[in-house]
Amino acid sequence: SCALEFIWDNVWFSIPIELGTQEAVIAGLESAMAGPSGRTHYEAARFYKNLGDVEAALEHIQIAVNEKDYSRFWSERLHSEILAESGDYKGAIAVAEKSLAMAEEAGNSDYVRANKENITKWREMK
Repeated sequence: SCALEFIWDNVWFSIPIELGTQEAVIAGLESAMAGPSGRTHYEAARFYKNLGDVEAALEHIQIAVNEKDYSRFWSERLHSEILAESGDYKGAIAVAEKSLAMAEEAGNSDYVRANKENITKWREMK
């Protein structure tokens, strides 16, 4: 904490300034100590997929959706794409169908369309 002081002629006043620095640091430490979140693993999976490291991408997306409860229509779509890239078309189709159902429930027509296209393509490849 600190104070901003104003002095002009015979007038003096002080405005105390309180920052929540300690609370912010404690919250950051607690978050870091809890380990990476599901979203962090999802972002890592996207990064590794874009690098072409399917093995690392698969490891992170499986942690995100299975262990960190980050199963969303977008994360399951990424999961299905990574499975397909690894050659597991049967698994990719199953996960894409899950993503499709979630996207339909959420009313996201873009993900519905993308999942249907992937399912069709992968059924021809398995």
